[in-house]
Amino acid sequence: MKSVVMATRLSTAALTLCIAFGLTGCEKLCDAGINEKCPPCTPTPLSSAWERPMLEPLVPAEDAIVCEATGDDAGDATLSYWLPERVHESNVATVSAAQNAGWIRTSDNWYDGNDHSQMAKWSEFGLSNGDTLRIDLKSEGGGTRVDVKLEAVPLSPQLLGDVSIFAYRSGSYALQDGRVIALPGVVGGASISAEDSFYFRAAVDQYGHYQPDGTAVVHPAFPAGEGSTTSHGAGPRGMPWVSHNPTDRNKPLLLGELVDGIWDLEAVTGLTPRLPSGSVDAAVTDSETVWLLAGSALYTKDASGWHGKKLGTRPGPLRPLVAEANSVLISTEHAVLRASFDGKRITTTPVVSLDFYPELYDAGEVGVVARTRTDVVLINGETSTKLELPGDSLAPDIAINDHGVIAVATKSPSTIIVRETDGTITRYPELPRRVASMSVDPMGRVWTLLVDGDPVVADRGTLVPLLGLAEDGMRPSSVTFMGNGAPPILAAVAEHG
Repeated sequence: MKSVVMATRLSTAALTLCIAFGLTGCEKLCDAGINEKCPPCTPTPLSSAWERPMLEPLVPAEDAIVCEATGDDAGDATLSYWLPERVHESNVATVSAAQNAGWIRTSDNWYDGNDHSQMAKWSEFGLSNGDTLRIDLKSEGGGTRVDVKLEAVPLSPQLLGDVSIFAYRSGSYALQDGRVIALPGVVGGASISAEDSFYFRAAVDQYGHYQPDGTAVVHPAFPAGEGSTTSHGAGPRGMPWVSHNPTDRNKPLLLGELVDGIWDLEAVTGLTPRLPSGSVDAAVTDSETVWLLAGSALYTKDASGWHGKKLGTRPGPLRPLVAEANSVLISTEHAVLRASFDGKRITTTPVVSLDFYPELYDAGEVGVVARTRTDVVLINGETSTKLELPGDSLAPDIAINDHGVIAVATKSPSTIIVRETDGTITRYPELPRRVASMSVDPMGRVWTLLVDGDPVVADRGTLVPLLGLAEDGMRPSSVTFMGNGAPPILAAVAEHG
């Protein structure tokens, strides 16, 4: 008991001396081991990071000693300081300051404000953008040490020039200037690219826009109810284009293009023949004529309204419609048909006989590719040419750019076969894993996502691996491009997370 009383008297005496002689007196008492409430560090100035609105309220009062206060360009920040109060009082003050600043407490180890113990306490907080904050408190030096750590979502990068965008189920990344950068808020790869931004599919009926300033905005969903909703890529104005064929046959077909974040809608009614139920395929020609295909019914529109025709054969179930300059090609069971409109009626003529519903792909300036189980055929005007490429029974993956470079990926063995526009065919070495997705950039380079493996790029006869980009279980989706796509070169330290 005597020793406790003596310690109390020393503490009281030390406090009196601190008041009488100021901080210098306290420091001397701490150096002598007399003062119980001694800071565990040398004071340091605050970093400018702690002037941000969501952090400034967490800066301690004047009675605190700041031991560390840092911040970096990525938005992360740390703060460590000492208070001459007990853990409970310090915890209530710091947690209240965080919540008053807008941070949402997600978990802690102290349950409620009635926990007056001196046990170490921690709390975790979050913001809707993904930023997280953790506060740890423990008894130290006769007072409380408080550690605050902010982990910020990476700052959104601006994308300029030639960029390649990788979409995985777990996130999207951009390769730009040799660096791989995470794209916050992007839940799918680029669907439609502009010079300094792109649109992405946020849901079946919803698009987001990765804007020039590096922020991602998700626009309102397409106003669809019960029925079939289908995305058709770029519409007549180059923006995301969607159709909805309602289950209720008394409701109209809706066509919509997302312009400046608002759906520009057209209700399509009174079609003859009557519009079948189910999904609708849509295409727009170079002359901006819109065509629709639903079941065996084909429609087009001019200044006088919509015109229709019942086809004599059912179109293919997969990729049956593709636009040409002033007409469309349609895949059917035994042939590819060309449909055109003369201002009065729709006429169809066979272009090439091909069995079992060929899949049709736009090959840009060289024509249209039709792929069957056994063959790949190039259609240009009235001419069709069988190419030296395997059909989908051997090569289930295919990719084509607007200049007519065609790439197919075989499954067993896993290889890439590329046909250049001059007809040259290159077969690349066997790949270590199966191909999940391919894309051909405007330069003719074939970007290939592998199942549970790093991507590879087939470039002028050489396979270029992009090491360290992918991890097991990331579930690859697609690669798309801004500009010509980035050169397939990674800097020494790739950044993604």
